[in-house]
Amino acid sequence: MLELSDIQSSQEELQEYYAQLQAQHVTPAWIGGGISTEPRSDAVPCLWHWRDLRPQAIRAAELVGTQQAERRVLRLTNPELPGVASTTLVANIQIVMPGEIARAHRHSAAALRLIIEGRGGYTVVNGGARSDVPRRSRPSPPTGHGMTTPTTPMRR
Repeated sequence: MLELSDIQSSQEELQEYYAQLQAQHVTPAWIGGGISTEPRSDAVPCLWHWRDLRPQAIRAAELVGTQQAERRVLRLTNPELPGVASTTLVANIQIVMPGEIARAHRHSAAALRLIIEGRGGYTVVNGGARSDVPRRSRPSPPTGHGMTTPTTPMRR
C-alpha cells in the first residue's frame, strides 16, 4: 500500500540544500507557496451585467480615442484581486466604433473573443483579414492580431 513518506532532515542540512537551490534560482514549492491540497484564491464571487457595462463602454468611446489608448479596454476586476477577474482569467470589454481600428498586438496566451453586438467588424491575424460574426466566439491565436470596424454603428 502506498503512503506518505516521513523523512526527517536536520535544519542545517535543509538550509544548505535551500541555499544551493537558491543559487540556481530554484524555490522548493513546499516552502515557497503555490502547492496546496485544495485550490486557494482570494477571489470573491463577482457578477457583471452587460446592461450596466454597456453604457460604460459607450462612455469610454466618447472620452478616449484609439490613438490615446493602446487598446480601449475595460478590465473586469474582482474586488479582491489586483486588475484581474480571477487567478486564471482576465476578462476585458473592448469597444471599437465604426471606422476605428484597434492596433495589432500579440498574446503569449490564447484569447477568446466574444462579439456581443455590431456588424462588419473583422480581425486581422498575421496581416490577413478574417471576418467575425456577431455573437460568435472566436479564439485569437498568440500571434499578432488587430480589429477593424469599417461602417456599421453600434446603437447608442
